[in-house]
Amino acid sequence: MTGFYGESAVSVFQCIVIADALDFYAKTGMRVNRAYTPANMRRTAEAITGKKFKARDYAGMAEALREKAGQTAETKCVRTEAGLEDATRITVTHAPTTN
Repeated sequence: MTGFYGESAVSVFQCIVIADALDFYAKTGMRVNRAYTPANMRRTAEAITGKKFKARDYAGMAEALREKAGQTAETKCVRTEAGLEDATRITVTHAPTTN
């Protein structure tokens, strides 16, 4: 069994959740919850990535967050039953996109 632990795991999870929420909002116009307003998601994306985004650049924000999640996962270690292993073997996945 392989797990991803620590603050970096929280950062990866946050990036993926916000990216998926941005995709959902872009496709449907609905928020996943009351706190996930477009402005709040943009502020969070800017804080995590360090980049500035246009107000309605949902795809750009989601892409940047997924890139950040992948970079974080690749540079951190994971814990397995055998001990610590290089995290480059871990792939960051998210909910499949549907058309």
